[in-house]
Amino acid sequence: MTQLIPTVLAHSKEECFQKLCHEGLRALAPLWQIDVLDGSLFGASSWASPMEITAFPSLPDLEIHFMVKDPLAVLSQWFSLLPSISCITVHPEIDHRSQTIEAILASGKSVGLAIEATTDLSMIQDDLPLLSYLIMMGVPPGASGQPFLGEPVLEKIKEIHKLFPGLPVGIDGGITLAMKKTLISLGIERFYLGSSLWNSEDPGAAYQKFLET
Repeated sequence: MTQLIPTVLAHSKEECFQKLCHEGLRALAPLWQIDVLDGSLFGASSWASPMEITAFPSLPDLEIHFMVKDPLAVLSQWFSLLPSISCITVHPEIDHRSQTIEAILASGKSVGLAIEATTDLSMIQDDLPLLSYLIMMGVPPGASGQPFLGEPVLEKIKEIHKLFPGLPVGIDGGITLAMKKTLISLGIERFYLGSSLWNSEDPGAAYQKFLET
């Protein structure tokens, strides 16, 4: 089953609130992703304060995408303040990867890894039995609105399915409506939608169109 997941990469509390509480989208999307960057892993930062997000009204199910070097140091805070978190995504390059995955699972959340076209898949082999999904990054991590990287990403998706059959794979970054059928034909099940929604005049209508196409 195809999932469409709005992503929130915000640079202020106001932007985060405007996106995460978007009335039109909240009525359509059951799961949302919040991107967390602190400059330690990819040189970019975002606004993502669990202490303030917890006060937002009627939060949906959340996936937190940690693009930080040491997510283990902050996991407990996020879990205690945001009980609607259902899954956590991290990157293979993080510190304490095994301990981080174990901590996520011990908290009753599912866990996935986000990889790039250049990622050596052998480095995640030992983590596979613990993962619920992989996310293929369609753009370099760290910024929204970048163009899709093209053939290297598509080839990596094929490699993933060949090596890890049965593991759900999502795509995050640079996605357009015109690419949906091709990506589904390659086995993509989860579409993480950022600028394709937020740069449209009506994010709710853009989501609905993506859903129906």
